[in-house]
Amino acid sequence: MKDMKNMLMAACAAGGLMLAAGCAAPKPGQLPVTDRDKAVYTDQGAMALQKETKFRVAIVVRGDKTDEGGRISEALDSALVSSIGDFAFFTIVERSNLDVLAKEQQLEELSGNGRGQFEIPTADYLIAARPNAIRIEEKQAQGLDYLRGGQSGSRTVVQASMSVDFRFYEKATKRLILSKNIDKSLTASSPEEAEHKLAETAQECAKGFAQELGSRYAPPARVVELRGGGRMARITMGSNYGLVPGVKVEFFEYVDHSDLIQGAEREPSPVGYGIVRESELNTAWAEVIDWENSYVMRGHYVKIAADQSKGFRESLTGFLP
Repeated sequence: MKDMKNMLMAACAAGGLMLAAGCAAPKPGQLPVTDRDKAVYTDQGAMALQKETKFRVAIVVRGDKTDEGGRISEALDSALVSSIGDFAFFTIVERSNLDVLAKEQQLEELSGNGRGQFEIPTADYLIAARPNAIRIEEKQAQGLDYLRGGQSGSRTVVQASMSVDFRFYEKATKRLILSKNIDKSLTASSPEEAEHKLAETAQECAKGFAQELGSRYAPPARVVELRGGGRMARITMGSNYGLVPGVKVEFFEYVDHSDLIQGAEREPSPVGYGIVRESELNTAWAEVIDWENSYVMRGHYVKIAADQSKGFRESLTGFLP
């Protein structure tokens, strides 16, 4: 009986390893180039690539006056500067030029109605970020204490929460282009751990906001190589556009509806989505989602997908790490 049990456990373990191996993405270089991979999309209306535009961005992070708020604001500021700086088309202005924006009154005027004036001669855009409503509370939770033989009792649980507010302003039009408020809550074993987790959470929020800006302002790239029957696509942008493993991209082509709608112009039309698996400075490999039914080709355009959330289908099929 014991031998049978051990055999079943070994079989289950082996099955689990096989399942995990089946979900793992193969290395692009290990995949063959098939006839399907040689198909080329030709854009009849393609124009010569224009010189890449660099946008000058000022970053201001405000924090509350508590010690926790200061440390979380520092983490948020560091992550924003790093993430925005990863994009080749964003240039961060000198931080010494931001003293005027440190005035609470001016930032509050910008936040109030989405319009205002910020006087930084070298900046085209302003990112203002702030962690709000930071709470770290110790509470007594009732439940079973398994370390004491399942006896009922109470234990101390630390609950923490905060919201992170991001705003992106355009200087030329004095407009609020993008506003986003993210609420987060978590539990920890101590106030110190809670503060550390909140700082890490703020950094993740900053990276997500930077990716959203990247999806709006990054110029489109192209697919230059396919492997594995359309499974892996090599694209002409990499870490210089903030692409790291796990980032979702959108493949698209341009369509012309002027034969149906008077005055219509060329517009992008999605042909598939992918997940970045490997990235270098100027190039990356993306695995095409549902690649057997998508028809991404060499020459198709690529951009950072606006929606970077982990979708239900991806979580089931193991596309996202």
